[in-house]
Amino acid sequence: MIWLTLHAVNKQYVDINHAIYAERQKWGPTMTVLDWNHYSAPHSSWYASDGIHMTGAGAVAYATYLHRALKSLGLTGPKPVG
Repeated sequence: MIWLTLHAVNKQYVDINHAIYAERQKWGPTMTVLDWNHYSAPHSSWYASDGIHMTGAGAVAYATYLHRALKSLGLTGPKPVG
């Protein structure tokens, strides 16, 4: 199971991120958290003026981040033969 944190621009999103990490403690190694909040924090240009919705550059960064994370977990690329 893989969950991504939210870009924490308000209390609700901060609370959701805390809940995600709390669930990680319950599920153990069967749950992976990808910390999009931390990764994206220094890149305000990835977000519209509301700080929530992504710009085109943000969408590309999100997709790239997700792809690289999935690849590092061995979940993308060619299927093994056999």
